[in-house]
Formats: sequence, C-alpha cells, structure tokens
Amino acid sequence: MAVETSLSKLQMQVEKLSKENTMLRYLLANQKEKNKNLQKQIKYIEKVMEEKIKKAVIEATKDLILENNKLKEEHAKLKSILNNDSSSGIPTSKTPIGKDKRIPNCREKSNLTKGGQKGHKKIN
Repeated sequence: MAVETSLSKLQMQVEKLSKENTMLRYLLANQKEKNKNLQKQIKYIEKVMEEKIKKAVIEATKDLILENNKLKEEHAKLKSILNNDSSSGIPTSKTPIGKDKRIPNCREKSNLTKGGQKGHKKIN
C-alpha cells in the first residue's frame, strides 16, 4: 500500500506539474504576443518621431537658410564694390588709392613717336 500511496502522490504531482506547465505555456504565448505588439508600437513611434524631427529641423533652419542667402548676396555685392577698378566701367579717376590704374588702350607698342607721323597721307 505504501507503494500505491507514493505512486498516487507522484501521479498527482505529475498532473499538477502538467497543468502548471500548460498554464505557463499559455502565459508565455501571451507574453510573446504582447512583445510583438510592443515592438510594432515602438517602430511606429520611432517613425512618427523621425518625421516630426525632420519637420522641426526644416522649420528651424528655414529662417537660417533665408538669412544665409541674403548674406551671400550682400557679400557678392560688397565684393564687387571692393574689386571695382577701371576695367569694370569705373573711370580711372575713381580707382581706389593703392590700386594700379588700368588705362585701356588697344594700340600696339611700337618704336614710333606719339602723334601724327611724317609722310602720312590724309584719308578723306
């Protein structure tokens, strides 16, 4: 009888452990499902955050980009003023001090004297 009693106790323990195992498997399956759902939510939240960050960066930098473009235009304008000399349509008298005056002349250099040359015939 002692063997039957210990055998029945063991069978009861096996049944109890089997039920517990079944319950734990069920809980594990539920936790896995919750984990999948949470992973999906995390991906969605990351995507939304990334889009919002991009919009915020664009909004924040819009004014800076406009100001940068204005400054570039102003820089180009001031640089052109600074680089003015007689080659840019400014008279040589307006050439800034310290810059070489450029006097345009298309005449080629020769050994002849300046002015009219002897023996030159007048063209009508």
